[in-house]
Amino acid sequence: TQSGVLSIASTGEIVEDVGTSFATPLVSALSSNIANSVMGASPNLTKALLIHSAAMNSGVSTPELLHNRGFGVPPDLDSILSCPPWACTMIFEFSLRRRTEYRKFEFPIPPSLHVARNKVRANFLMTLVYDPELDASYGSEYCRTNVEVSLGTVKRDKTGKYHHEKQVPEDPKLRGSAYEADLIESGFKWSPVKVYRREINNGIYADRWQLILRVLERSGHACLNPQSLALIITISDPDKYLPVYDETVALMNQLGWGAYDLEIQSRLRM
Repeated sequence: TQSGVLSIASTGEIVEDVGTSFATPLVSALSSNIANSVMGASPNLTKALLIHSAAMNSGVSTPELLHNRGFGVPPDLDSILSCPPWACTMIFEFSLRRRTEYRKFEFPIPPSLHVARNKVRANFLMTLVYDPELDASYGSEYCRTNVEVSLGTVKRDKTGKYHHEKQVPEDPKLRGSAYEADLIESGFKWSPVKVYRREINNGIYADRWQLILRVLERSGHACLNPQSLALIITISDPDKYLPVYDETVALMNQLGWGAYDLEIQSRLRM
């Protein structure tokens, strides 16, 4: 059917087969190349770069696709480590303590992506990877910590209080109710890998943007060590021509973010 991998058997015949054994060495090699190419890349960042590029390369997911193919097929190493001028990828890597929140406010949205006053037209893709505290004695609840992330808009009510509204949902988007079973099955709750996506083609009214991360613990569990994590966010122009990269970097400098480029080791080509 040409749905599997073709190879040559010991008898010299062409055979076809399927299975994760074919994918594992390819993914392992690509992961090793990422870790070797990015100076000081942690396991969290290496995995996040691999999954983020796969999600970007494969497009919007569904529960069925996620179950059968994961987050998709990653591109080659050069594509993973490069960024076109119509997109900007930001990487956040740090440790988050219990009962604290990490907030970035204002979050930079390039001026060219505003199609009208306070109206934004853009594509967002986020990938979160972290190492949860584990305890096998709890069975299916062995993951004892959960990291939640929200990129959204901030509006002020009549009393002057600011309210955060999440704008980038899980990919695939959560179906059904928000009960615990649904959040675990379709909402990435307690999952150490999470992907979020929104393609805003018609534009939404949004003045100010904010990024929030927090750590959630199982009942009765105290997270003794800071939770390490890696978060990747890509903002891009749906039409792929606006100067998103340059404008985002300029905004980050204005906000005093202290951002810097990834250190990529040079590779010799023979």
